[in-house]
Amino acid sequence: TFLQTSGVLSPSNTQGFNVSNKTPDNYNLTLGVQQNAGHSIIVDVSYVATLGQHIPQTLGINTVPYGTHFRSDYVGGVTDNFFRPYPGYNNISWTDNAYNSNYHAMLLSINRSFSKGLQFGFSYTLSKFLDYTGIPIYQPVRTWSYGYDGSDQRHNATLNFTYNTPKASRLVGGNKAVQLIFDDWTLSGIAQWVSGTPASIGFSTVQGTDLTGGGDGQRVNVVGDPNKNGSTFYAWFNPAAFSVPGKGDPGNASKNSVRNPGVANTDLALSKRFPLKSEKRSIGLRWEAYNAFNHTQYSGINTTARFDLTTGAQTNALFGQVTSTRAPRVMQGALRFTF
Repeated sequence: TFLQTSGVLSPSNTQGFNVSNKTPDNYNLTLGVQQNAGHSIIVDVSYVATLGQHIPQTLGINTVPYGTHFRSDYVGGVTDNFFRPYPGYNNISWTDNAYNSNYHAMLLSINRSFSKGLQFGFSYTLSKFLDYTGIPIYQPVRTWSYGYDGSDQRHNATLNFTYNTPKASRLVGGNKAVQLIFDDWTLSGIAQWVSGTPASIGFSTVQGTDLTGGGDGQRVNVVGDPNKNGSTFYAWFNPAAFSVPGKGDPGNASKNSVRNPGVANTDLALSKRFPLKSEKRSIGLRWEAYNAFNHTQYSGINTTARFDLTTGAQTNALFGQVTSTRAPRVMQGALRFTF
C-alpha cells in the first residue's frame, strides 16, 4: 500500500524567500527633442528606457539533478523525493530578488494639427525588451533564462488621419443638389504595423521517453536558421531548423527562437452631416470598415514539434504552420437624426 499513501507519508510542498532580498525598483530614463517643422507640423524624437532591478523570480530549488531517473537505485516504487537536494520536502519554491530587465526604445512622432481640412499623426517605436524568466537550477542562468520578454515588439508604427474632402459644389457654381450630396464628407482612419511577439519552440516524442532523468527540462536543438524561407502560411518559420536532442542533452535552444505573426491593419470611416433647413436639425451618416482592405491577418502558429526517436524525424505535419487568423473585414453603418 506504500504507493497509495500520497498525502500521508509523502513530503509536502513548501516555499521560502531569500532573507537578504533587496526591494525591487525601476529606473526611468527619457531624453527628447521637439521641433516645429512648419505647416502646422511638430516632430518629436526621444529615447526612453525602463530598467528593472532586483526583480523577484521563483526557483524550484528542490529539483532533482539531471540523470537521477537513470540511476541504478532509482527502481520501481521509488520517487524523486528520495533523491532531492533537501530531504524531507517535496517541491520548494524559493523567491529571490536577484534579476533585472531592460527596455530601450527610440520614439518618433510627427503630428499635424488640423489645418486646411487635414490632420494627421504618425508614430513609430523601435524597441527592445529583455528580461529573465524561468530560472533554472542546473543550467547557466543567462543562457537559459535571459531573452526577449513575451510582450516585446521590435517595430510599432501607427498612422491616424482626418481629411475633409473638397467642396464639389464650387466646381458647379454652388449647385444646391451637388452641395447636399457631395460636400462636407469626412474621411478618417487608423493604420497600424506591428512586429510579432517572441515565441518558444516546444516538443514531445512519439515514444514519450524520459530523455533527461530530471533537471531543469529539455529544449530542442537549433541546427539551422529558423527564419530561412519563412513567413508563409504553411511555414511561418523553418521547421527543419530544429531537431530532437539526445538522451541527457538539455538542448541548445534559447528562451525564444521564433516570432508570432505581426499586425498590418487599416480601419477607415466615412461620414457626412446633412442639415435639414436648420443647423439645429440634421441627419448624420457614418460608414466604418475595420480591416478595410480585408488583409489576411495571421495570429497563431504551431510551435510544438513531435519527434520519432527511432528515426529522428519530426512527425507533426502542422509544425510551423499558421493556426489562426484575426478578424476579416467588418463593416457597419449608422444613420443618426439630431434635433
